[in-house]
Amino acid sequence: MIDASCWENRRGFGRFSRELITALVTAFGDQHEFILLTDALSAGRCEFPANARVVSVKTQEQPIQAASSAGARGLTDMLRFGRAVSAQDADVFFFPAPYTFFPILDKTPMVICIHDAMTEAKPEWFFSNLAARWRWKIKLWLARRQANKIICPSEQARKDVSQAFGLPVSSIERIDEAAAPGFAPLDDSQTIKQATERYGIASELPIVLYVGGISPHKNLDGLVHAMTRLESNAQLVIIGDEKRDSYLICGQELRETVAQLGLSERVVFTGFVPDDDLVAIYNAATLLVLPSFDEGFGLPVIEAMACGTPVAVSQIGALEELVGNAGLVFDPENLDDLASTIERLLRSEDLQKSLRQRGLERVRHYSWRRAAEQTMSVLLEVAVQGGERQKTGS
Repeated sequence: MIDASCWENRRGFGRFSRELITALVTAFGDQHEFILLTDALSAGRCEFPANARVVSVKTQEQPIQAASSAGARGLTDMLRFGRAVSAQDADVFFFPAPYTFFPILDKTPMVICIHDAMTEAKPEWFFSNLAARWRWKIKLWLARRQANKIICPSEQARKDVSQAFGLPVSSIERIDEAAAPGFAPLDDSQTIKQATERYGIASELPIVLYVGGISPHKNLDGLVHAMTRLESNAQLVIIGDEKRDSYLICGQELRETVAQLGLSERVVFTGFVPDDDLVAIYNAATLLVLPSFDEGFGLPVIEAMACGTPVAVSQIGALEELVGNAGLVFDPENLDDLASTIERLLRSEDLQKSLRQRGLERVRHYSWRRAAEQTMSVLLEVAVQGGERQKTGS
């Protein structure tokens, strides 16, 4: 049984949930029964895998909204989810993210993916008030207490979660993430042109692309300041959903900074971009830059490399682990380093070509099928151990 109530989330948690659940059901649906648990609103409008059984729970508020940085999930709604789990007599329950965690009311074995430990190290990046911080801390404490196994999407995330929660690294499993199948080089100049025009992206200027949340830990303020230090006349395109983002966002402050720096003509804010257009813009971009202060994984990097887009990323967190020798790295605290790295890529077509080829090769090592196999191995192990404990009465 899997929590699918994060399905409509537009950030990484949602993408991870949709792709991994789909891969699990596709790969193992003929061997195991998959029950997807979600709220009634999502159940009515989401396209879940056809060979999975969907159990819906009527809620007062949709979980992805109630679990936002400024929200709070109602006790009644969480109890309804807990009772729905008990009613299914599942062998194991899986939370693809702690975002929509709720307490399990019986002894059903549980696995949870904790994507990073940033909320423990820097809560101010995610929560606007003390009450929200404490709600999250309590939720994560209970999730760790109930979890039979924790999984993480990178080696760096494993280490960070281990340190933050006082757990042995060996007790945490690592699984992969990957780009969705549609992210690939696009040999269609007309489609690319139409997509860039749709979002007001100038065709005559090189594109420095950012994709992700408009959140404090993404270091977008540093990125726009770095743009003022470039000698090349490039434009910065910032793709990120602000209207339906459940995280703490800093979009207004960022726009004010852009205006103060005189960059309004060179910075494009697109808002949310659907996948078809996103693929086209990746293909149009000269490079993707991800200047985050920390990351548990960094899906836009994988998506960009899958499209043949050169990447430049922070040398901290999981990003350097992710790109290997297929991208450039810089110190996100050093604006000169950030700017010079972007400038280096903008000026060298040979470097762009080299990184494009290396990126395409590197993403072959990441697949949702492999992630599903890794996850299924953990789920089966926990299910077997849980069944053995029930037999012995322990």
